[in-house]
Amino acid sequence: MRLLALALLAAALSPAAPAAEPAEDYRIYTDHPRLFLRPQRLRLLRRERDRQSMRWTEFEALVHGGAQFPEPGFAQALYFETAADNAAGRRAVEWALGPDADMRQIALVFDWCRSLLADAEKARFVDRLEKALDSGPPHDIASARDRVLAAIAIAEERQDASERQLQAAIQQWWRSDTAPRLNSGALRFSQADLLPLFEMINAVRDNLNLDLREDAPEYFQALPAWYVSSFYPATWPGSENEYRIPSYAGQAPPDLDASSRARIGGLEMVACDTNARENQYVQGWLVLDRYMLRSPYGAPYEFLWANPYQPGLAYAGLPLLFYDKSSGALFVRSGWGDDAAWFGIVGSEFQLFQDGAVKVLDTGKIAGAAQPLEIGPAAIVAGSRTISASVDPTFVIGLKPLTEWNVRAGNRVIRIATTDRAGTLALHDLKPHSSALTLSEHVAPAVPH
Repeated sequence: MRLLALALLAAALSPAAPAAEPAEDYRIYTDHPRLFLRPQRLRLLRRERDRQSMRWTEFEALVHGGAQFPEPGFAQALYFETAADNAAGRRAVEWALGPDADMRQIALVFDWCRSLLADAEKARFVDRLEKALDSGPPHDIASARDRVLAAIAIAEERQDASERQLQAAIQQWWRSDTAPRLNSGALRFSQADLLPLFEMINAVRDNLNLDLREDAPEYFQALPAWYVSSFYPATWPGSENEYRIPSYAGQAPPDLDASSRARIGGLEMVACDTNARENQYVQGWLVLDRYMLRSPYGAPYEFLWANPYQPGLAYAGLPLLFYDKSSGALFVRSGWGDDAAWFGIVGSEFQLFQDGAVKVLDTGKIAGAAQPLEIGPAAIVAGSRTISASVDPTFVIGLKPLTEWNVRAGNRVIRIATTDRAGTLALHDLKPHSSALTLSEHVAPAVPH
């Protein structure tokens, strides 16, 4: 008995083995509509209808005027869910069962217009979505988004297939491939890619209670500031509304559809987490009515995602400099007005926006130590291995990526710094040193055998 008592006491005092992590459940339990139109958002949209808000009346006028929506299934199904207009719902259903429908819109119409469907129509929707899911693995964010929406939409009818597709998209495509590249800086989504990205994030969170942002926390923490900083200062006057133009490589005129997608992605980012301080700067950037999308493409999204009652912070409170060492993203501006000067690394281009126009800079033509390109709080130097210490920070661009460099003051090496993936050397705290610094590629000493 004494031995038994000692054994029980030892067991009670020993640390408990850690509980195993519960396996993630990819089964869908939410009610329809489950894609984007969760009860809280649907109540907001119907309240906007009752109040005859500006975004609702713009959308309603397009529907009643017979506008040719670029995404007719999405637009007509959204109108049906908000206004209980069966005619709009039937138009969405007939289009989604036609030959031109894409997987994403078929999933949305099936989810939103479900109450209008006869059993035979439901079977046709499920069959088309299941066949689309079997067409192969996702190859980009849009195709991953499409598969997630389709898998969620047919969860009752094809439970096993739904769980299998969701697990593959989240565990393999997102966590094993995409999130690690975001974390390392090897991947950064474009402004227009934020639309499918946050559609996927919102759908997964709403239906599986998983937040995909947690797999790349630093990327998503910095994303709002990157987003606002990546637009050119001047706006573009469109026929329906003004557009902010996201930076892009090449000499083509601005793509207003891409600008619309970039704005929609920002609206979705804010809707994903309205309490995040970083997102409140994005809300301040988006909330001005002159940028409200009024086109047949943009108006349905504007109505779905914008929340004019959400408080925003003045984006002028953001720093004039955005730099991310992991990816090499660099944007700097002289101010937040339309007439500001702006410099950015866009793809493989070094761009300067000044006097209302974009110039692609040849690194050999940017002045060296005597006349660095000074914008706002920073200096940009290229085409020279000699730099001034008068501006802090200084960015030396156009060097070999991921390479170590000696920074010398006279004959003394004051530091060894490494270029980022874009070949930029970010130098801080230079002012205590000589006004003239030189760079040389660092060569590690040979190790004797």
